[in-house]
This record gives sequence, structure tokens and C-alpha cells, in this order.
Amino acid sequence: MIMIKSVFSTILLVTFVLCCNAQNNINNDSKLKIHNVFDNIKIGIPEVIKRVETNAELTEKMGFIYFKDEAETLDITFRRMDYMDLEQLKVMMDMMSTNMYNGTIIRSEVVKNVNSTLIYVTNIEGQWNGSGEKIGMFRYYFNVGQDSYNLLMKYPKADINSSKELLNKMVNSIEVTL
Repeated sequence: MIMIKSVFSTILLVTFVLCCNAQNNINNDSKLKIHNVFDNIKIGIPEVIKRVETNAELTEKMGFIYFKDEAETLDITFRRMDYMDLEQLKVMMDMMSTNMYNGTIIRSEVVKNVNSTLIYVTNIEGQWNGSGEKIGMFRYYFNVGQDSYNLLMKYPKADINSSKELLNKMVNSIEVTL
């Protein structure tokens, strides 16, 4: 009887630890959910990351939209700001990636996606604001009229190598619907 209680307790403990430590990691097999943002833009976000609905209307009016996963290991900020020259932005972000974020540049290029939108894409492994543990920081910028749009996704370092195709799918999901 004591042996059965001990085995049962061990099973419960293992189950609890596995459930509590489960993370919604992303990888190349992750599916995208399309979100309509700022009235005329569609973007694909990994489906494990949900839009934060608290004050959603107000934050969107202020130019920000937030997304997080349940475990809070993945977060995305999408924002609207003034027009930015993508080539100048690339030079600045390359410098910030190595200096401010103590980072290693994985990708930094201006590309045209499948919908013919010109996009500056950068992905680094670095430290948010130059301190703490190393994480992945994926960003893209594109212009529509006099506005520039930016996505920043912070994600676990462990997901960097297993999510390169997913990040390309995110870039190719951008669609401007004027």
C-alpha cells in the first residue's frame, strides 16, 4: 500500500512539473493565424501567441498592438510610426544589434515578400536592453504611405534555429489591403 501511494505521488509530481513547465515554443511547423491590424494590414502571428485584449482599442489608437503566449515566453509588439527609410534603418539596427543588445546578427536584409511589399527583416541573438539572458529578437519594418510599421518578437534562444522557416512565413504573410 505504501509502495502504491509512493508511485502515485511520484506520477502526480511528474505530471505537475511537466504541466507547469510546458512552454509554447515556436518552430518551423508552427501555424500562423492572420490578424487584421490598423484597418488595412494583415499579418501572420504564430497561433500560440494571442492578441492581448486589455485596452486593445486604446492601444491600437496609440499605435501599438500586443500579443503574448500563455507561458509569457513569447511576446510581440506591432506598432505604427512615422515613415522610415528602410536602408537607413538597416544601418542603425545593425549597429544597435551588436552594441546595445550585445547581439549576434543572424539576418539583416531588405527583401520583397510574396505580396511585393518591401520589408527590412532582422533577427538577432542578444540581450534585451543589453542585460540578462540571451534571447531571439526578430523584427521587420515596412512602409505604407507616410506610415512605417514594425513588428518585434522576443522569443527563447532555444527556438532560434528551429524557427527560421516560420519567420520567413511571417514576413510573407504581410499583406496591405488599401
